[in-house]
Amino acid sequence: MEKKHPLYFTIHGHFYQPPRENPWTGVIENQPSARPFHDWNDRIASQCYSPNSASRILNSEGRIQDIVNNYDFMSFNMGPTLMGWIRTHTPDTYKRIQEADKRSAERLNGHGNAIAQVYNHIIMPLASEQDKRTQILWGIEDFKFHFGRMPEAMWLAETAINLPTVVELIKAGIKFTILSPTQADSFRELGSEKWEGCSNTDIDTTRPYRIYPRDEKGNLVCDGYLDVFFYNPWLSSAVGFEHLLRDAGVFGKRIQVRRLPLQPIRSREQHGARQLRLVPGKVPAQARGIAEEFPRRRLRLELRPRRWPLVP
Repeated sequence: MEKKHPLYFTIHGHFYQPPRENPWTGVIENQPSARPFHDWNDRIASQCYSPNSASRILNSEGRIQDIVNNYDFMSFNMGPTLMGWIRTHTPDTYKRIQEADKRSAERLNGHGNAIAQVYNHIIMPLASEQDKRTQILWGIEDFKFHFGRMPEAMWLAETAINLPTVVELIKAGIKFTILSPTQADSFRELGSEKWEGCSNTDIDTTRPYRIYPRDEKGNLVCDGYLDVFFYNPWLSSAVGFEHLLRDAGVFGKRIQVRRLPLQPIRSREQHGARQLRLVPGKVPAQARGIAEEFPRRRLRLELRPRRWPLVP
């Protein structure tokens, strides 16, 4: 009799704002387009980053029955320029983000929810070798400053990647990243010689993949490998442009309508690992963050009847 394995569903929040400070004064000036707030950092923090750290759970009468820190229960990255601003201007939110990562690491055997990001949101395939290295190392050091630990993963601006970027990530000790399925060219089971094409965005996004960096002759460029998780493009787009997170019930139904082939978490022997080839320099559309109006508990209630636990 085959052993049953649980199914898991993971949400990743990509949070980033560019530096808006006047380079002469180091202060963000008033931005009329952000009214009634002083500037866009202030507005988005008030509408997204802070509410996510204290998300209100309402009952059927619209009254608050609980307050939940959403960062406790989703994978997320905070851009260095944004995290520095949050630390200075919304210290309570900053503290709650740190505490959420610490609690998740305790709950998940040392694997915290937060991941790092390249420092300046630079498009890595367009950067020089030195700039690639700098962006990664500065991103790691910034992450260590805020979260007090080495990051296991790194978000790449626009998820843009190429072979030299893979090599620099591996050398820096980064274990995995998140990419768009449009960036996958082909894959094969580890140990197999047969490559399967997936350039039509038809790669199975429920499976993890592994990149061994090789040159055109098939020789390894460096020791080690980089693991890859692909986000679901249809759900990601709907979150960003259709306000899908306003209603957990609608979101749960959308998952079912898309008939996502959610896969059980298994060991490599049970669920063969796959080696990946990338489309060189492919840059997908930008992913977006998650709103407070989508509390974890409501989503969990929608997923429970389908036996899809929400992780992390």
